[in-house]
Amino acid sequence: MADGNTPRAMVKALLKGEPPARPLLMPIIFSLGSRLESLPLRDFQRSPTKIANALRQIRGALKVDGLACYFDPLLEFEALGGKIAWQADGSAAVAGSPCGDIANLGKLPSPEQVIHHERVRVASDVLHRLRVMLHDDPPLMVGVTGPFTLAGQLLGRAADNFELLQFAAEICAALCKTLLESGADIVFLTETSLPPAPAEWWEKWALLLDPIINVIRFYEALPVLFLKDASGAREDLGPVLDRDWNCVLSLDFGGGDAAAEKYRLAERSLGVALPTSFMWRTMSDSGTSATAITQVLHGEKPILLFSTGDLPPGCDLKQLASLLGTIRTDLLRVV
Repeated sequence: MADGNTPRAMVKALLKGEPPARPLLMPIIFSLGSRLESLPLRDFQRSPTKIANALRQIRGALKVDGLACYFDPLLEFEALGGKIAWQADGSAAVAGSPCGDIANLGKLPSPEQVIHHERVRVASDVLHRLRVMLHDDPPLMVGVTGPFTLAGQLLGRAADNFELLQFAAEICAALCKTLLESGADIVFLTETSLPPAPAEWWEKWALLLDPIINVIRFYEALPVLFLKDASGAREDLGPVLDRDWNCVLSLDFGGGDAAAEKYRLAERSLGVALPTSFMWRTMSDSGTSATAITQVLHGEKPILLFSTGDLPPGCDLKQLASLLGTIRTDLLRVV
């Protein structure tokens, strides 16, 4: 493959306004590495050596276009002093907020303190290591929790305080800057479960995202704004979706949901996030998954194809490799 056609070169060209010759296959596969390294996820998240080794195996076995170097929706929350509860299945959940009330906002760690948190340093270390280890130089991806979602985690409910949103946006910007300086090529800025709200509220939220997206672009990286589970708010999000952001916009696709077509924006780079269940169903369902994915590809013609979340450690690796191989074949037909 010519250098100009490598996935990383395609991402860099996209930053200049040149669409890739085919959609880029970039499912979020991070936690699966804990199984490859025979570690509980909580220990895996804290070992840059194990993470880098696992991602090198994932790159070789699954041949994805980009590597999910660090994806944890609770990273920022924990770095701010939030309590995490680990479940019996190895997953984590919010157990206690360090804030809980706006009056305690001043007691939270500053952005400068957050970027020196143990796991943020691990994420940075992974990026440095992979840039040296992987000679084929795939684009390196990271996930950052959006300000609305982070503020909601801190409050324990939907954020309705603009001061808290501003603080969350500062955390997002600082984390993006740190990970970009460490070598990230793509930042998935994710907002989950956006509720209906007045248009003026979304205008304020959009103003908070502007500097975050600008920081990502300044480092010549690709911002992907992923509005997950936002179906209840889409009618109100018009002012935001119409904004002239120089980023890839992605809405989740719920298989057969006409909303993806309704809210597809002309003249905009589009990413499509497929449900994680499409990627790890039983072998008897794999044909159904492949057919559904093919329909999305030909209907939406996205430039990026990824997953709505991190694929679980329990994925069947052989089945996943087979499904991704089918998708790659279909990607070459989408122009």
